[in-house]
Amino acid sequence: MSGSEISREQFIKFGLTVLAGGLTACAPDLMGKSSNLATSTPTQHRLDTDPFLPPYFVDPTVTPFDIDSPILNTVTSTPEIVTGTPKCTPTQRVTETVKPTEIPFDPDQKIPVLEYHNPSYGTEGGKSGDVYMTMEIFEKQMEIIKELGLKTPSEKDILDWSDKKRGLPSNSVILRVDIGVPYKDYEEEFKIFEKMGFSALTFIMTAYIPEKTDGKYVGWDFIKEYTDKKVLTPGSHGTYHPDYKTLTEREALWDALNSKKTIEDKIGRPVDLFAYPYDSEGHDEALLKHFKMLFGNFNKKGADAGDPLRIGTIYPYYINDRFDWTEFEDHLSEYSEK
Repeated sequence: MSGSEISREQFIKFGLTVLAGGLTACAPDLMGKSSNLATSTPTQHRLDTDPFLPPYFVDPTVTPFDIDSPILNTVTSTPEIVTGTPKCTPTQRVTETVKPTEIPFDPDQKIPVLEYHNPSYGTEGGKSGDVYMTMEIFEKQMEIIKELGLKTPSEKDILDWSDKKRGLPSNSVILRVDIGVPYKDYEEEFKIFEKMGFSALTFIMTAYIPEKTDGKYVGWDFIKEYTDKKVLTPGSHGTYHPDYKTLTEREALWDALNSKKTIEDKIGRPVDLFAYPYDSEGHDEALLKHFKMLFGNFNKKGADAGDPLRIGTIYPYYINDRFDWTEFEDHLSEYSEK
């Protein structure tokens, strides 16, 4: 299948399928029967409140998979708004300040990974689906992470750990943010990271990012500003957010590498990290020739030193209007202690 063989009707159908699928969607499972921390990607973007995206969201001259491109040759309920204090009081305060350069690599080390989207995920328009986030929830989670004394390692520290050159501090946590439809509230999320002294891996689906931030969407200008501040580390989340399990290897490489090149051109720095759309893994070996780490589900709750190239995740979202704050804290401490 070449780009010239895809009709305009097929392209439009493809684009609508991607948008209707929620951009970062997969039916959520739970950590055990009573858990409120999902272990597969949240399902719902409230795109029905914004059915017509601005013109830069669709370019009819670009086909979904231009696999002959030279790039391959170069490489409805009302949410419960949280008020007051969390249902648990943080008790574990980690004081480890040793530098990663002084820590030997431990093949049994595990680092928790938390995956976020925009802080009003699933609640756009004032309604929520079964899985959602609010700014109040997000801020309280960041406060708990800060209170626990957890630190977010730099990209270099993570890559050195992936290369098994050294270990990471036991009080490390990796924050991951996926940008699909770039709603304006991502801006507030990045400002909270900066205020807390955190850095986050930011995986970008490049097809829908405007050049300039406006009243509704975050653009490349704002993403670059916070990348330059080292609040964000940019990574690829693909171009059009397809399920990589359904693609040929050549299609997967085009989608990933086109996104990688776009980010590098816009941000002005190399991109070494990739996060699977839907956290649905496929074509690992081919992608690892172009990226240093892959983020998905991998049936893991975080990053395991035994396989530091393939990173799992957990989703700290409200599920059916419930969230277990005790479990959230326990996950952060328990997983990093194993």
